[in-house]
Amino acid sequence: MKYKVIKGRGIAFIDDKKVKIKGSEVGFSLAKIERILNIRPELTAKQAEQKITSWKM
Repeated sequence: MKYKVIKGRGIAFIDDKKVKIKGSEVGFSLAKIERILNIRPELTAKQAEQKITSWKM
């Protein structure tokens, strides 16, 4: 199933059947998605750092 994402003051999703739903209605507010995307690079960097530390042992 494909979704189209619309970003404005918030976020909305439109599916193949042209049904539009606000992200906040399904638990995915724009702020929450942005927070997750900002955390991801930090987690990736920490995981890489842990791998490097474990290789040195």
